[in-house]
Amino acid sequence: MSKPTQNTDESILLEKFSAGDMVAFEQLYYRYEQPLKYFAFRMTRSEYVAEEIIQEVFIKLWSVRESIPQEVSFKAYLYRTVRNKALNYLRDAARRDALYEVYKQDVPDDGETTAYMVAWAELEKQLNDLINKLPPQKKKIYLLY
Repeated sequence: MSKPTQNTDESILLEKFSAGDMVAFEQLYYRYEQPLKYFAFRMTRSEYVAEEIIQEVFIKLWSVRESIPQEVSFKAYLYRTVRNKALNYLRDAARRDALYEVYKQDVPDDGETTAYMVAWAELEKQLNDLINKLPPQKKKIYLLY
């Protein structure tokens, strides 16, 4: 990937990008990657998650390049998309934590009982079922996390 030049006009880059120009895509990526990563990190408090969010956003951006609204600021569009992805991640993480707390209450403190082992196996089965229902990209991210 080549680094963008400062004098590259963003509207021309966006036009080329919309037409499928990979070089224009790379230049937009390099222009926005670090500020967006910092923005996502501030929301998620995880460098790994922030990087994953940025990757997902740019992958999706490439797939919808022809339908990106021209009447709004591209920068604002990117930040809104990253914000939404980060909020989705936080919401999903809160759900996982809440599910863990519910099951933790049902498990006795002495971890050696048969009831504990049965409850744990059931929890693992339900968690695996939920993971298998995730879309492929989210499943991959969850399993990496």
